[in-house]
Formats: sequence, structure tokens, C-alpha cells
Amino acid sequence: MTAKSGIFKPLKLKSFRALFGAQLFSDLGNWLDLIALQVIVAYHWGLDETAIASVIIVLGLPWVIIGPFASVFVDRMPKKTVMIVCLLLRIVFVAGLFYAPNLYILLLFVFLKGTVSALYDPARQSAIRMIVPESMLPEAVTLSQSFQSTR
Repeated sequence: MTAKSGIFKPLKLKSFRALFGAQLFSDLGNWLDLIALQVIVAYHWGLDETAIASVIIVLGLPWVIIGPFASVFVDRMPKKTVMIVCLLLRIVFVAGLFYAPNLYILLLFVFLKGTVSALYDPARQSAIRMIVPESMLPEAVTLSQSFQSTR
């Protein structure tokens, strides 16, 4: 299967290519954040596996608490604006992660970052539906989901 007829077919669309490229960088950043958080907690602060587990649990909480309601909220707003605001907020919260003086403040920033991600993802999924023709939608969604890392 060639790139022109397979899963990569939606990348011919400039708007999807831009969204997909931004998603790749965002997902790489999320993965690096997770590693950095574990390094800060375990090595810099010398905390145990309970602290690392609390970071991972708090990272997932927004997806459980806010995620089910996020798409209803996000559907009523302009998708591009939601995604840009979420990315800007995520930059602020990630910066806060590295200046957090203790585990509790770090967990607050982790929760806020996860909340913004839980709002961003439905907007991204909705944007894919808006910019990709119906005939390429399965490939676009598959491609988008294939390269996602931890949020």
C-alpha cells in the first residue's frame, strides 16, 4: 500500500497535515513531560513510588472527571479557539510543573494540565471531522490515534 492510497492519504490535505504535525509535537511533549515528572519526583526530590503513582493517577483524573462532559462543552465553542487556548494554557501549566516547590503544587499543575488536555482532545477530534472529507475520515482518525502517546 502506498502513501497515496493508504492510511497516509489524509496528509495530502494541508489543513490536516498542519493539525497532525502539531499533534505529533504535542504528543512528544506529553511523553517528555511524563518522563521529566518522574525524574523530578524520584531523583530530584527523592520521593518513593507512591509519589510517582500519585502523579500518574492525578494525570488520569481529568479524563475520568471532566472527559465525559468535555465534548458537550467543546462542541458549542469554536474548535480552533479552544485548541489554541488549551495549548497556551498547557504551556503555562508545564512551566509551572518545573517550578513547583513540592509534590502538592506539582500535582495541582499536573491536574490542570490534564484538564486542559481533556478539553483539547474533543476539539481536535471535532476539527478532524470538519477538515477531512468523509471519504478520508477513517484514515485520518486512525492516523491521528496511531501516533498518540500518553496525555
